[in-house]
Amino acid sequence: ALGPSEVGVLAMLVLTTGGLALLAPRWLLVAIPAVALNLFSAYDLQHTIAYHYWIAAAAAVAVAGAVGAGRVAATSRTTFLRIAGGAGVFLTVLSLQWVSAIVEQIRFEWPHRDDRQAVLDRIPADARVAAPMQALSHLAEREHLYVVPEPLIPVRVGTEWTSADRARATRELDYIVFDPRLKFWGSPTPAEIEREIERRGFVELLARGEMRLFGQAPEGGP
Repeated sequence: ALGPSEVGVLAMLVLTTGGLALLAPRWLLVAIPAVALNLFSAYDLQHTIAYHYWIAAAAAVAVAGAVGAGRVAATSRTTFLRIAGGAGVFLTVLSLQWVSAIVEQIRFEWPHRDDRQAVLDRIPADARVAAPMQALSHLAEREHLYVVPEPLIPVRVGTEWTSADRARATRELDYIVFDPRLKFWGSPTPAEIEREIERRGFVELLARGEMRLFGQAPEGGP
């Protein structure tokens, strides 16, 4: 679907060339396959420019921009300067919004850093863990690491994982890091994920603020 987010990505690709790509519309056709692949994908991360999925499209638009630069002399220089200036102002405004978002995220995360670290320090180095995306960098040096709600709830598309693979991964999972304020994959709500964690028999081992650590119930336990 072509929503506001997707329109924003497409506009950003063109604006990064200062509008020069629009002077070579035939070269923009090269980007269509990569753009269509992302727009029609069911994988939510392909609908944001925050990841690598738009690299091929961005490269094609950059080529169109380079070709367009050679055609500036054949067009109205004043018109081009207005377009380029407008694009520059727009990109500057967007950058300021991103800076504001980053500052806001830091303000949100900083007071909770001790709670987060206390929970992560509880996890052994060889444990199999499912955690929110923001915690992955702290847990990355391990072989079995999943983004919540995987492997409990299937949300990944384009994977060769079967139901049996997920069931086995869930049985072998040692810990689940849960924080309703952080980012999860897919559409399940924090309440749905928490219910699934408890349904699978995981018990709360530690709670610091909103962040909680779940683990397998001990043998003979409830």
